[in-house]
Amino acid sequence: FCVIAHSLLRALSSLRDDEIECVYDANDNSFILRHSKGEIVCPTLNSDEMPSVPSRDVLSGMSVSLPCSLLRDWCGVGMAFASNDTLRPILNGLFIECDSERGMVSCCASDGHRLFHDSVHVDNLDNTFSFLIPRSALSLLPSILGKYEHCVVEVSRNALTFKCPDLRYIVRSVDGTYPPYRNIIPTSHVRKDVLSRADFLDSVSRIALFAPSTSVGVLSFDNSCVRISCDDYDFSRKAHETIDITSCEGGGSSLRIGFNTNNLLSCLKYVRSETCIIETNKESTPIVLFEAGDSNRLFIVMPCIIV
Repeated sequence: FCVIAHSLLRALSSLRDDEIECVYDANDNSFILRHSKGEIVCPTLNSDEMPSVPSRDVLSGMSVSLPCSLLRDWCGVGMAFASNDTLRPILNGLFIECDSERGMVSCCASDGHRLFHDSVHVDNLDNTFSFLIPRSALSLLPSILGKYEHCVVEVSRNALTFKCPDLRYIVRSVDGTYPPYRNIIPTSHVRKDVLSRADFLDSVSRIALFAPSTSVGVLSFDNSCVRISCDDYDFSRKAHETIDITSCEGGGSSLRIGFNTNNLLSCLKYVRSETCIIETNKESTPIVLFEAGDSNRLFIVMPCIIV
């Protein structure tokens, strides 16, 4: 038999720590929760109407074991960076790449305007393969994996299976080819500036309050500081702030880059180090943010046209 999950969850949450007895009444087709002060009766549904579990013909060597803490972190950031565009379902999730030659597992999430990428070393990778965790699973996995240390992800032809010691979570896979995102990640830089992450986040947050409807701001770099500014000509308001640069490599000439304040804020919120590293080339190339001490984890913000 089947029970409506929403009704059952509300009933269980209201009972708190009370001991309950579960009884199925075949005559009335009802599910009964008996507790110390009474009972709750929930209607049941025909189990034949329950969708069948997709077949799990796991492809040979297409599995990887990952720490649950890592998966929870990737899913949390992936939810923020994945696209909501129903016309591009392949971007509505977290893309995972497993490279057996390098022994690396990488992830990527992007909506076309910003990008999150991270990679870690993993032992015992038998094959090179990739898969996409859909957005619907990204919202559930952090809570599902909360009490486990490791999770094995198995890839089949039409589904993904997340295996823990006493849990199997199956989600249908998304068909399609993920865009070649590595093509937009700059391989070199002209400037490399180190800033306080907290100061940078606070300044951008304040500047965003006065940004125009397009949410476009301007980063102006020189040898000792970076100026963050915006001009809203429609409402005759503007704002600017200056932050000292901790260290600068490749300075010598000034640089102005337009950016979307909301996109930059979303990147800074997920930088975990006290300082952040910004690599830039010119006004028409992406802004790349790194965490101090971790060159594998990066965030990219696409540039905007400065009016």
